[in-house]
Amino acid sequence: MIANFLLDSRRGGPHFVLDSIKKKIENVKKKNFYLDKKKKIFFNFKRFHKIFYLFDIIINSLIIFCCFKKYKFFFIYSVYNLAPVLGGLLSNKIIFWFILENPNFFGKVILRTLNFLFKIKLIFISKSIPKKLKIKNYQIFIPEIDLYFWKNKKKMTKKIFSMTCVGNLNKAKNYLQLLSFLEKINFRFKLNIIGQKLETQIEYFNELKKKIHIFNNKYNCEILLHGRKSDYQIKKILNKSDLFILPSTTEGLSISLLEAMAMKRLCLVSKNSNHSSIINKNNGFIFKLEEKSFVKEINKIKKLKFSQIKKIGNNARQTVKRINKIYSQFIFHNK
Repeated sequence: MIANFLLDSRRGGPHFVLDSIKKKIENVKKKNFYLDKKKKIFFNFKRFHKIFYLFDIIINSLIIFCCFKKYKFFFIYSVYNLAPVLGGLLSNKIIFWFILENPNFFGKVILRTLNFLFKIKLIFISKSIPKKLKIKNYQIFIPEIDLYFWKNKKKMTKKIFSMTCVGNLNKAKNYLQLLSFLEKINFRFKLNIIGQKLETQIEYFNELKKKIHIFNNKYNCEILLHGRKSDYQIKKILNKSDLFILPSTTEGLSISLLEAMAMKRLCLVSKNSNHSSIINKNNGFIFKLEEKSFVKEINKIKKLKFSQIKKIGNNARQTVKRINKIYSQFIFHNK
């Protein structure tokens, strides 16, 4: 996981969530809202060793306090992204802190302490996380999915089973372990991996690329790294896919999963990816991050009849419709 989005310039889930939140805040101007992103003025000592993370937090907090006076709102993503939280508190900003993961002991202590001492608007993607953290004052928010755009067309019948993953190429997305699982299945397939290469995880990208090359040469299958794609391109690939896979080791809320569900795609997600409990036995499939569990579920999917596929796909889209309806009237107050 990238703990500090101040050093991560990728365009992804946090930006989508922020755009959705902006629409829910009354009388807000774009210039008054700041999403932490890559800036040369910030320090990144932890790249040398994780022990220096504390220095990053202290120094970057002071930089934010001194240099970001004009912003009224701070949108902060991840419990470990402490620099903008502390900098925002020092400069009396309105803080929207989006918590997507179950934090470790250190994260729990920090989060509960700051929540007790200050007025921070905590936002979660499900009730399960704040319940575990014993936090009472919070908001639940799931971004609205454009159901008019994310809808499937009639899929052409083909012999090769097609699967798709969507997510930037980092360790948390767990693509390397997915490949090791796929070595154990006994049918031909095509796997599309859509996601941006991250400057902070070049070694991981190189290892993934090397393993894909070996896999394609060894097995009668095809794995493609597509890189970053537009929504239109992703929709086109999903429309030709039989299965959407989310193999993450940690995941708060995958926008890509909701989009795939809206397109009535069969979805197979790791138990670690389902903190929001969006996927259940009626609208998709869940596997433990174990070879045996993965193989069992994907073989079950492969044997489904058309009527079963249709029913699960319809249930998946109805789930997204219900989520949109629940949060369509949700309004954030900036007081």
